[in-house]
Amino acid sequence: MKNASESIAASLTTLRMLWGSFLVSLCIFGVVLSVVPLDGDAQPTLLYALSGAALFEVPMVFGLRFLLMGPSMGLLTPNDLRENRIADDASEALLTARQKYQTGSLIGFAMSESIAIMGFVCTFLSAQPVWYAGWASVAVVLYLIQFPRAEGILALMDGPERKRVRQQLGQ
Repeated sequence: MKNASESIAASLTTLRMLWGSFLVSLCIFGVVLSVVPLDGDAQPTLLYALSGAALFEVPMVFGLRFLLMGPSMGLLTPNDLRENRIADDASEALLTARQKYQTGSLIGFAMSESIAIMGFVCTFLSAQPVWYAGWASVAVVLYLIQFPRAEGILALMDGPERKRVRQQLGQ
């Protein structure tokens, strides 16, 4: 368990790099829209349907993160659920928490990206950049809410294991 802080730092570094790359892709989409001539003439019904799908995805970001980070039917939880756990259980709990946090975060990032992509598609179909600006703004807000934090990993651990890891981290 002496590597708890290194383990958490490595997970956060990876997630923050992914987080940043997803944000950069939004900028790249914006550059593409500013360079490519837009001459779309889509029916409003199609634009509203795509926007409805993007709007539906906003709560899905949080729902899927909760589902993947919460008690997920024992798929990633430690096998040993006794009251008196051995020291390795804290390491196992940390590994499980890291896996859940990484999986949930990555899915949340991807879902947020898809919201911006809906705006990107609407902009191409309608030749109105306001569609991308609106949905990309929603995606940025979602990214900011999902910024990877050590506390997010620790929150996924049970009380005794979280306490041991916090002691290792000096918190």
